[in-house]
Amino acid sequence: MATLLRLPPYHCQHNSIEMIWAQIKDYAARNNTTPPFTANKMMGLLKEACNQVTPENCNSVVERTKRIIN
Repeated sequence: MATLLRLPPYHCQHNSIEMIWAQIKDYAARNNTTPPFTANKMMGLLKEACNQVTPENCNSVVERTKRIIN
C-alpha cells in the first residue's frame, strides 16, 4: 500500500516535481545551442527531455526529497 507524503506548498526543495522539471529544463538548455532558436525547436527539445525521465529518476528524486524533509 502506498503512503501519502504531504509536502509544504511552494517549497522547491520539498517538491519532487520541481527537481524533475529542473532536469528537463537543463537538458533543453544544454541542447539548444545552434540556430534556429524557435519555439518549435524548444518544444521538441522539451519533449525529448520528458521522454528521458525514467521511473528510476522519479524514485531517486522522491527519496532525496524524503531525506531532505527528515
